[in-house]
Amino acid sequence: MSSHAEPQRPQLPGPQPISGQAPITQPTQILRQPLRPALRERPSRILLADDLSTWAEESSPGGLLRISSATRLARLEDLAGDGARLIMLCSEGAEAEVNRQMALARAALEVEITVVALPGGPLGQYAVARITEQALSVAGRPTSLVVSILPTLAAELVNVAVLHSVTGLDIPGVGVGHHLASLLPGQRQFAVQLTPHPLVRSVSKDLLAEGFTRATFGTIESRVLIAGPLALPPQLEVLTGVTDVPHRVRTELDLAGFWGDEEATEIVAVPKDPAAWIAQRVPVQPHSPCDWCGAALATSASRCVFCGYVVVSR
Repeated sequence: MSSHAEPQRPQLPGPQPISGQAPITQPTQILRQPLRPALRERPSRILLADDLSTWAEESSPGGLLRISSATRLARLEDLAGDGARLIMLCSEGAEAEVNRQMALARAALEVEITVVALPGGPLGQYAVARITEQALSVAGRPTSLVVSILPTLAAELVNVAVLHSVTGLDIPGVGVGHHLASLLPGQRQFAVQLTPHPLVRSVSKDLLAEGFTRATFGTIESRVLIAGPLALPPQLEVLTGVTDVPHRVRTELDLAGFWGDEEATEIVAVPKDPAAWIAQRVPVQPHSPCDWCGAALATSASRCVFCGYVVVSR
């Protein structure tokens, strides 16, 4: 063994002991391993492709895909101006075109946008947007994890529309008889459920109780949102199991464009306490920043929902 003593490392200046106290020792181990700063996520902004007030233009009926490219890019730039990550909710039918337009926006503006296609109608998407805002405030649930499960959460909401005609719909359950009834003279009403599973019934003739789903969110009470010109039919009101007066949503949504009926009225049963529901449905998960964009990723994530970075190993 060598007889040479190891050179002494210079000592960092530290706090001096107060008279009468024991000498203060340096926490050398902590000093050699600086604490990693806590991961702070950038703000996220939830957007609806069918929100007519957000995507408005004088020469256009409104909606993300109906306004000009210049107006769309300018609006997206404003919405991401504070560095926010954008979460765009759209219908499953519009997913391909919304993805194409958002890819152009990413390239032109260098903003982070993720597109989430949902099985519900415009009001169903609105409900998911409000639930998402609550979910992002629940500690321990990174944005990427919440975004990845939004379609699953949306499918658990009871999303029904009341229509006079179903001729513009292309969903399971719409049969030839429904199309013929839509074309015949006279006022008819159809109840069309998208989630939890597609179903079409005539409000006047069919037994609505057959096949329709009552909202259940575990121990969380339910409430009903409604948008559109019609009232909630008494038959549907009984099926929801909610005794409170439905909350009428005033946000301008493209109900007519989605449902193909100028008097389309949409109803969604949602948890009264979204944050508590999220806490039940989404377990707390450890997370770390994405190696490419820095978004918080759950350790179980295989890719980043914002930038598409594929996680090799974590």
